[in-house]
Amino acid sequence: MMRRLAAGERLTDLCREFGISRKTGSKFKARFERLGTAGLEDVSRAPHVIPHKTPPELIELIIAARRERPTWGPRKIKDVLERRLGHDLPSHSAIGVALEKAGLVTPRKRRHSHTAEPSQLSEATAPNAIWCIDYKGDPQTEGADRSELIKRHPST
Repeated sequence: MMRRLAAGERLTDLCREFGISRKTGSKFKARFERLGTAGLEDVSRAPHVIPHKTPPELIELIIAARRERPTWGPRKIKDVLERRLGHDLPSHSAIGVALEKAGLVTPRKRRHSHTAEPSQLSEATAPNAIWCIDYKGDPQTEGADRSELIKRHPST
C-alpha cells in the first residue's frame, strides 16, 4: 500500500480497496513516514503506566509480613501494616493477589459435594392408597385444648 501511495495513487482509493477507513490509512501512512516498515507492525494497546498499581516496595513489605507470620491472611496483614505505617494500603484482595504471585498461598482442598439420590416412588393402586406425612416432632399436648395446640403448631 505504501509503495502504491509513493507511486501517486490516492489514499482514499487505496483505503477503499483494502477495506479500511481513511483515518486508519492516514495513521499507517504517518507511522510509515515516521518509523519506516517497523511502523506498520501492530502496536501494543497496553497502558505504559498503571497509576493504581501496588508499588514494589509495598509488595516487599507485604511478603515480609507474611513470611514473618505465615498464618496471617490478607485482611490481617492489611490491618497490621496500616497501623504500623499510618496510612491506607490497597484492598485486602490486592494483597491476596500479591501473596499468590509470590507463591505464599496454598489453595484450599475442594470439598466434594454429596449428590442426592432419589428414592423410589410407590405406585398408587387406588385413590388415597398412598399418604405422605412430614414429621415435625411431638407437640406438647398435655393440659392443652385443641385450639391451643393449633396456635402453637399450625400443622396439627
